[in-house]
Amino acid sequence: MFGSQGLSSVSRGIRMVFALGAGWVCGAAMAVPTIDFGVANGYSGFFFGDVSGAADVEGRLAVGGNLTRGFDVGYRNPYNAAGPTLVVKGNVSLTSEWGGNAGSIYNGPTYSTNTNASIGPSTGAWITAQTAPGQIVYGGSLNAQSWQYGSAVRNASFIDFAAAKTKLGALSTQLAAQTQNGSWSALNSGISLVGDGVSDVQVFNLGNVGSLSNLQLSNVKRGAHIVINSSATQVSFGGQLGGDQVNSTDALALSRDRLVFNLSQASSVSV
Repeated sequence: MFGSQGLSSVSRGIRMVFALGAGWVCGAAMAVPTIDFGVANGYSGFFFGDVSGAADVEGRLAVGGNLTRGFDVGYRNPYNAAGPTLVVKGNVSLTSEWGGNAGSIYNGPTYSTNTNASIGPSTGAWITAQTAPGQIVYGGSLNAQSWQYGSAVRNASFIDFAAAKTKLGALSTQLAAQTQNGSWSALNSGISLVGDGVSDVQVFNLGNVGSLSNLQLSNVKRGAHIVINSSATQVSFGGQLGGDQVNSTDALALSRDRLVFNLSQASSVSV
């Protein structure tokens, strides 16, 4: 999901279907640019500025400014995943707005399991006692207790956020300029997205529609990549977005690894 403040996905693409295909490539027939998220690949949240709070981030998190609040990060990383769970260019403060420390940095489960096979911690017995501690990479100061993470390394240049913003901003602009080859309409308090059934890259241009809820996808070629463009400045997601299980037969869910929401003008996104 592209927004003007950064690039983010939720739950590695399962609890809500905002999957960002890791370096997926579109064919040249449509003159669609190669879609490669570069250093943002593998992160559930990738933000260029400050992050001041969240309910949780189930995968890895990258912050180009400061992280000023603590919350759980990385408990559904793949088993034995490599690399840091949390990367922050500036300061890290794993604290609560009410005082004291809050949140933990994990690196998925301690035993081999498919962390995308269930809805999340409510059904994952390993969440409370069988999670591996994760690594923090930070550039400024670190305000956290030892129980909140596994290890920490100070390295402000681990990710070049400025270069990433330039590259991803250009990609977002290119995607926003693509010609629509699908169609859409308002339907039952949601949006119906109907493809042409033949395109390898299916593009839907929603204009300034900012309420993206109860999306229904149909008539899209099997294996096609999907770009959903919105130019709204205020965007909200809700309702049904493809199912929450890895074995969902919903068309949107089946495209989760080849789907990008490109919010090229968004200054506020609510999930």
